[in-house]
Amino acid sequence: MKCLPSVPVALNAYDDYLDAFPNGSHAEEAEARMEELDQQDDEAWKQAEGSNSIIGYRKYIRVWNKGKYVPEAKRRIQELKTPVDSEPETLAHADISVQDTAIKNKPVEDKPSPLKDMVFVEGGSFDMGEGGYAHEVTVTDFYIGAYLVTFDEYDAFCEATKRDKPDDMGWGRAKRPVINVNWYDAVEYCNWLSRLEERQEVYTGDYYYITANWEANGYRLPTEAEWEYAARGGQQSKNYQYAGSDELAEVGWYRQNSYAQTHPVGEKKSNELDLYDLSGNVWEWCWDWYAEGYPREGHDPKGPRFGSLRVVRGGSCIFDAKHCRTATRTTFGPKDRNYLGFRLVIAANYRSKRNNEQAKNESAQIYHVKERKELKVR
Repeated sequence: MKCLPSVPVALNAYDDYLDAFPNGSHAEEAEARMEELDQQDDEAWKQAEGSNSIIGYRKYIRVWNKGKYVPEAKRRIQELKTPVDSEPETLAHADISVQDTAIKNKPVEDKPSPLKDMVFVEGGSFDMGEGGYAHEVTVTDFYIGAYLVTFDEYDAFCEATKRDKPDDMGWGRAKRPVINVNWYDAVEYCNWLSRLEERQEVYTGDYYYITANWEANGYRLPTEAEWEYAARGGQQSKNYQYAGSDELAEVGWYRQNSYAQTHPVGEKKSNELDLYDLSGNVWEWCWDWYAEGYPREGHDPKGPRFGSLRVVRGGSCIFDAKHCRTATRTTFGPKDRNYLGFRLVIAANYRSKRNNEQAKNESAQIYHVKERKELKVR
C-alpha cells in the first residue's frame, strides 16, 4: 500500500514545486494533491473540534503545523488551560540543597501537576495477559504520557548532561520517538527530568541494582501492568486487539506500512484514553524484570525483584502486527538499545485528597517552573 509522506513534508513539497514550476508538467497533479490535503486539513480540524481538548488541539498542530486552523487551535488551547499557581510548591530530594525549609516540608499531595501531554488514567481491574496466562490485576490511578518521549526531548537531556546523543538511523529527529536508548538511559532521563522540575526522584541505586520509590512524585517508567491497562483503554476499554482499534493500520506503524522506519509521534489515531503509538512505532521499556506468564500479584504488580531481562511492550515499525497487540510482551537486556524507546508515568497517589474529576481536569495542564535548575546526573 502506498502511503503519502507526512503532512508538513507533503505540503511543503507541493507548495515548493508550484512556486518553482507554476506551469510545470506536474503542476496540475500538485494542485490536486494540495486540494486533497486541504480537505484532509478540514477533516482533522473537525476531529480536533469534536474532542475539544488540549490534547486534541495539540495533535492537530503537531500533524498540521502549516494547517489553516493552527492559530485557532492555539487560541483554544489557551482557553482550555487552567491557570497554575504563580508560586509552585516543590519537594526536595535528599541530595538537593533547598533554602526554604517551609517549602521543603510541604505535604506530598500538594506538589505540582504533571507536565503537558500527561493523561490521567483512572485505576481499575482488568484481565491482564491472554490465553492460559490471563488473570485479573488491579492498578491504581496514574498519569501516563500521551506520546512517546521524542528526540527533541531526549536531546535536551543529552545536551544538559553532556552525553552522546543516540543514533536516529538517518530518519530524522525532532518529533520522532527517541530510539537506541537502553533501560538505564531511560531511568536516568526520568530522574533528570524529575530534578529539573524539582520533583522527588523515583530511582536510586547503582548501575547494577536500581530501586524505585513508588511514593515519589517524579517521573518513571510504567510498570508492565500499567502499560497494558493504559494500552487497552483503561476503564474506557472497547477490548480492541491493538491500542485503539482492531485495524492496526489505523493506530500504529508496523512492518506493513512504516517503510521500516519510525514516524513522528501522534500521527495515527489514539486509543480510548487519547494515548498514541502504543501499538507499533517503537518498543517501549517497562520497569519490570521479566518473569514467564505475566506479573502474578493482584494489585499494582511490579514484577520480580531480580532478573536478567527487562520487559518491553508495544511492537515496533519493523515487526509484524502480531507483535503489536496490547497483550504481546517480549524482552531485552537492560543494556540493549536497538528500536527501543519509552514513555513517562507519574504516580497519582500524591493526589489522594483530590477527587478523580479534579485530576482529570488537571491532566493536560502545563506546569511552569519559576526557576529551572541544571543538576548533575548521578
